Amino acid sequence: MNTIGKEEYLLQVKNAMLFHFSRKDIHTTLEDLNQIFESGKENGKTEREIYNEFGEPKEFIHGLLQDSHDKFMGNLFRYIFGALLLCVLTILTFYQRSQVLLCILTVILPGFIWNLLGGGCLYKIRTESERSLKRFYLYHILTFLIIAAEQVFITLVNTDMDRMAPFGKAVYNLSYLLLIAAVIVMLIAIYRVCRGYYLSFGILTLSCGVACSLFLYLDYLMRFVDAGDSYILGFLPYTVSFAFSVLSFLFHRKSV
Repeated sequence: MNTIGKEEYLLQVKNAMLFHFSRKDIHTTLEDLNQIFESGKENGKTEREIYNEFGEPKEFIHGLLQDSHDKFMGNLFRYIFGALLLCVLTILTFYQRSQVLLCILTVILPGFIWNLLGGGCLYKIRTESERSLKRFYLYHILTFLIIAAEQVFITLVNTDMDRMAPFGKAVYNLSYLLLIAAVIVMLIAIYRVCRGYYLSFGILTLSCGVACSLFLYLDYLMRFVDAGDSYILGFLPYTVSFAFSVLSFLFHRKSV
């Protein structure tokens, strides 16, 4: 049996409980396990001894699942229904090229991912390290660089349409690279949220807004509409997501 530390054990238990239990049940189970670990240490037990009492995380959860079949089906149905609604909203958003729908998607998509990965279930137990906070700022810097490059492209195009026409394809291709970069940052944030680093939720929200903004900007380049509209198209989803990312960051720092 491979022994792992308390934090990793709790993280694996949280991930094993997803889709099978309500968020309240996950919170309660994790807090009880954390209390048992802490009490065991005070009584002279090692984490290995406590770990052996519970066994592998999946085995521990398997025992709880025997009495929760109805809960499992109910939670699974809610997740599937939510995922289907999100897919419909996403398809409708990008088909209609709607600013309003993109703003709604910017808010709903990160929130759905956060809930799907059990965001906040280790809130009171696992605090963010200084190293994690530095990474959070690093992702912010990367995201702002993507945004800055996007706005520079928009400004160049707006300055002189005729002069920028020969470079239109290059700008278009570079914008695609920026979109890919924003998606990569978003995937990194999703992975970190899954691993229990909840400060990354702010980056997840922010990068989702950047991706939506870049999609609108690319749509603008393809349509070559009135130049003044591009600032609104490119900035609105980003503004909404930035507000939510800052709020989530501030809320987290006050809660730990």
